[in-house]
Amino acid sequence: MLEVMQMDDQKRIYGYMFKVVSQKAENSWVAFCPGVGGVYEEGNTQDDAISNAYSAACAIFEARAAKGDWLVEESEYLRVFRQPPNQTVIASLGSTEQEYLATVPC
Repeated sequence: MLEVMQMDDQKRIYGYMFKVVSQKAENSWVAFCPGVGGVYEEGNTQDDAISNAYSAACAIFEARAAKGDWLVEESEYLRVFRQPPNQTVIASLGSTEQEYLATVPC
């Protein structure tokens, strides 16, 4: 049986904020999350690709949380919330690639 590590209140992780970057491909859109390893998704539209990447990132966060294997290091692509976030944020940061931020848990 898998035992989940319990975090004390000072180390507890309430969620993450991460970038989802999308780019137009030849016949589709691709989206990836540089701060979350293993997330590279496609979609027929930009919204589909972003939604697929968001769902994949959430699945990774949830699987890691179930094992007690939290992402704890922040980067320009990933922010760790150690207190409850006030709201869910989805925003375009305005660059040649579309970048989105979203909080989890999903």
